[in-house]
Amino acid sequence: MSRSLLIRLFVFPLFMTVCLVLGLRYLPDRFVPLHIMMVTALLLVDFALIHPPGIRQNIVIGFYSLFFGLSAVEFMAILLDPAPTTEETQTFGLYTGHPILGWTLGHPGVYHATRVDKRTGEVIYDATYTLEAGLHRRVVSAEDGPTVAFLGDSYAFGHGVSDADTMEQAYADLNGRRLRVLNFAVAGYGPQQYLKALEEGIYDREFGPNLKLIVISTLAWQIERSACKASYVMRSPRYRLDENGDVQPDGVCASGIKKIALEAIMNTNIYHRYLESIIRLPRKPDVDLYIALVARAATLAHEKYHVPVVVIYEGVADTVVTPTSGVTNAEIIARLRAKGAQVLDMDIREDMPPGAPTVLREDNHPTPLAQHARGVVLNRYIAEHLPELTAVPPPAKTL
Repeated sequence: MSRSLLIRLFVFPLFMTVCLVLGLRYLPDRFVPLHIMMVTALLLVDFALIHPPGIRQNIVIGFYSLFFGLSAVEFMAILLDPAPTTEETQTFGLYTGHPILGWTLGHPGVYHATRVDKRTGEVIYDATYTLEAGLHRRVVSAEDGPTVAFLGDSYAFGHGVSDADTMEQAYADLNGRRLRVLNFAVAGYGPQQYLKALEEGIYDREFGPNLKLIVISTLAWQIERSACKASYVMRSPRYRLDENGDVQPDGVCASGIKKIALEAIMNTNIYHRYLESIIRLPRKPDVDLYIALVARAATLAHEKYHVPVVVIYEGVADTVVTPTSGVTNAEIIARLRAKGAQVLDMDIREDMPPGAPTVLREDNHPTPLAQHARGVVLNRYIAEHLPELTAVPPPAKTL
């Protein structure tokens, strides 16, 4: 075997493999897809040189041309999109894979999350997340007694705010910490996850025997999640509507080669710049499925645990939801109520100080003040519609 052939067969592929691994380890996320495309293109060139002229070599050259062209387009997409001005870091292990829900909270412990403005070094948030033994976020409340359980996504989890500043903690504080408040929310969840969790009884043990209320927090951004249109939900449960408009389980959003391919495509800058804004727009069938999933989760929770269920709905601008779906936030709320759900239209404007921001800068999650306002609105709603939960007697004093 000649030295040239030895280099092409072994040395160069090994060198490119090392380059690939180093790039995956040290390059910023936005450059990783370009790095993979370029390494693949170079490996294909090497593979083409090994083969003599003919059909096989032409096929390899064709694939090389494809990846080289994609590399060029990916490079232009990076140049045309401004680099992120903030950087988020998070303690490793906050989330882990889950065989049924796709992912869930990791091990009990204390985790830290920060977002920093890279231009000025200003800290946008520096939050502490504490996970309890039951894999729910810490809420300082009664250790036993009437239980209120919260399900939802990052809004309910309290992304970007510390334990003391979540909506759930505000609600517990407003009730003198006489209720046992549990926060089972997980960032990125949609109705398909909390419906599946209720179906499988995943939270039953932590709910305990004295469950009195379940609060489901949802917002219009979850429409794309239940429709499997976001890259990060490929492992999540999937549902479909049958001919009667009822939700039926339909496996997972994607698995195997399909999952790998979709995640690879959806994480490219090409996809983010040219395709994402079109593909992820909610369509009417997506909204129909979302409404059916939220309503089914509320109905199942009520039937299974024999407790009232409050659905917190937070809309986004109608200009986002309506153009492609033809459905407004008001219609979504009306349709949920028509299906029997008890819906709180979360509007915190009157409970916020004048001029105070409602979302974290360049993050789009509620600020500590906004989370507190959400707790106030929720407590006011429950006091009006479920007064028995706001009139819990204080625990008896022991002598």
